[in-house]
Amino acid sequence: GAALTVTDRRRAKEAAERVCARWRAHQMSTFDFLMALNTLAGRTFNDLTQYPVFPWVLADYESEELDLSDPTSYRDLSKPVGALNPKQLEFVKERYGSFEDPEGVVPKFHYGSHYSSAGAVLYYMIRLQPFHWLHRELQGGKLDHADRLFHSVGATWGNVLHNTSDVKELTPEWFYQPETFRNLGGYELGTRQDGTTLGDVVLPRWARGSPEEFVRLHREALESEHVSAHLHQWVDLIFGYKQTGKAAVDACNVFYYLTYEGAVDVDAIDDERERASIEAQIVEFGQTPAQLFRRPCAERGGARPLRRPLRDAPQLLEPAGAARPLGEGIAGGAVQHVVLSPDGRALALSEGGTLATHRWITPATLAAGAFSFAGGQAAAVT
Repeated sequence: GAALTVTDRRRAKEAAERVCARWRAHQMSTFDFLMALNTLAGRTFNDLTQYPVFPWVLADYESEELDLSDPTSYRDLSKPVGALNPKQLEFVKERYGSFEDPEGVVPKFHYGSHYSSAGAVLYYMIRLQPFHWLHRELQGGKLDHADRLFHSVGATWGNVLHNTSDVKELTPEWFYQPETFRNLGGYELGTRQDGTTLGDVVLPRWARGSPEEFVRLHREALESEHVSAHLHQWVDLIFGYKQTGKAAVDACNVFYYLTYEGAVDVDAIDDERERASIEAQIVEFGQTPAQLFRRPCAERGGARPLRRPLRDAPQLLEPAGAARPLGEGIAGGAVQHVVLSPDGRALALSEGGTLATHRWITPATLAAGAFSFAGGQAAAVT
């Protein structure tokens, strides 16, 4: 794909507005939209502290079947992860209200950890290189205890909902890379206290034990109409106007001050120890993306008009109007094979050996519906 280079903040914000307009017009997928925003906000696969961030989109990791038409299958995108659980929400509100730094250096915050950090990325990606070795490096040359490693999708979601110190969102790999959930390298990840030896990630039952099926359904959820209708609220939290100021406070979306861009001018710190300490804290806590929007992100419209209904959604076409053969139809029984020729014709072979040719007629040339057929000479195949 084409490389994207952002030269300054103003151009990044202008580009972000164009990206939003394309997404709202259904000219790009939700996945591509989020990747574009991450890039414009300074996120990159080359920096664990500024890794691209994606949202948890589902809330159902227990059912036998995943119903993507049920709104309760989805996470509430209008709230930060740490505010999804009402009890957790009350806790972070109380912490924000009661916190006072005696030295007056640290402002109030709801969360002491961050939704995107090097630790969170390595947690998810530990079964792949170079992340496995980077995890070891972060842990002083060894793996963390097995009970703290990524073991189960459902258990990780449960921890996010109930642990006030765990507010991590997801990485893009959850939506396209099944290998993230397999221990293809055969790494010895240890044994949990309950005796479980870690291997592949435990997936929801609706994934049928298949990482490919899990990623397929997870991506389908991301591209769903439900997520399309609510994703703008998550964009406001992560990249937009609810990132800072009163809007962030009202949304319970305030993180530790060192995670924000420009919170500290590291280059202006003369004391080497203090500078090293600040840099270490930034690496540990993670970084909030650069703010791209000062106003609310507009909601995406309804389902995009289908330009190719026969290909994209054949179930929506009326059987009587989907194809209109001229004449009496094809002799020789049911059609067994259809082949598209280089000149755009469709060649249909019936079970009786009759070959018929058809050509596409667009609505621009025939006001008879989205698709029509024009029958040609039928020739018997001997």
